[in-house]
Amino acid sequence: MDISGWVTVVGVILGMIFLAFKKATPVLREARKVVREYYNVKVEVEAGRRRALSQRAPLDE
Repeated sequence: MDISGWVTVVGVILGMIFLAFKKATPVLREARKVVREYYNVKVEVEAGRRRALSQRAPLDE
């Protein structure tokens, strides 16, 4: 393969990488949002569980 063939191959590979990152960016952004919401819900559930346990704690007499 001569030099123009290699340049074409490198150009195609770089183009594929560019398109993959271009398509992956919105997907990764949405994935970060989903993960953030999951952990927010997890923290809220844990806080509610702690509140419920503290309200049910028996009084020491």
